[in-house]
Amino acid sequence: MACQKNNYLLKASLLSLSISLVLPVHAENPPPTLEEMWTIIQRQQQEIEQLKQQLQTTDQKLEQ
Repeated sequence: MACQKNNYLLKASLLSLSISLVLPVHAENPPPTLEEMWTIIQRQQQEIEQLKQQLQTTDQKLEQ
């Protein structure tokens, strides 16, 4: 059950992060270029991997 809650929180956090990184701060700003989007996606993927590792560590500690 704790794992399901952690997965839900992880998904919600990632969705919030994705939205905040993709949406421009001001409507006046031009949309990100393809290169900028690729950089954002790569950073997000790195963070996802870090969060997965943290979740796995937490799950292991809870199982002990």
